[in-house]
Amino acid sequence: MNSIKDNIKGLFTYIKMSITVNRKMFYIAILLFVIPTVMAYFMAPFFKSSVEPVISTMRKQITSGQITLTYLSIFSNNFHVLFRMYWGGIVAGILPAILMVFNGLIIGYFLTRGSFMQILLFILPHGIFEIPGLIFGGAAGFTLFKFIYYLIKDIWKPDWDFILNKTTHKDKNGLKFSKGQDISLTNRFIISFDKNNDILIQSFVIFLIGVILLMIAAYIEVYITKDLANYLIQTYHIK
Repeated sequence: MNSIKDNIKGLFTYIKMSITVNRKMFYIAILLFVIPTVMAYFMAPFFKSSVEPVISTMRKQITSGQITLTYLSIFSNNFHVLFRMYWGGIVAGILPAILMVFNGLIIGYFLTRGSFMQILLFILPHGIFEIPGLIFGGAAGFTLFKFIYYLIKDIWKPDWDFILNKTTHKDKNGLKFSKGQDISLTNRFIISFDKNNDILIQSFVIFLIGVILLMIAAYIEVYITKDLANYLIQTYHIK
């Protein structure tokens, strides 16, 4: 029983550490979402030509039945966005940055298309999980790029302190490496991966938390948001 508790405690400790050591990635993801959201809200006419067609297309697809608002369809759609954010991080973090900005613009503009409070009520119940889920996805993508960056950096210029003191890897003769010794590209990759693989694992942990948040968000969106929003609007005459 104690071993199970210790494992659970260890898991949560690792999750906390994964978030803490990569907090700059979260800051970047939050800024790339919040700033476009605020800009699109206060500068809606400026963004109308680029955002309105996206919202109109989504509405037509829902009306025509091309998109069904079921738990599976909503989660599947959000998961694909999250998945692209994560693996898109390989290419200098460009794709997660674009997707964070795009989602921010959509939400910010959408808040201007009617009663602010009513629209907010139809977003907030599931949004308190969905938006953090997207932020975790963006942070995961940026953390994956962080891994790629350090992997290549340490292949290009080996970290001799790590090689001499913190690795068991040996040269082709079975001997420990000596400083300045020529190291094959294969060994450089193996040593660099050994040094930086924790960052890769952390990126995947962050991604999985994002997936869990989106699972919760999809359930709330399908089974709770609409009824709760309508109840609050009718009960408190929210306009």
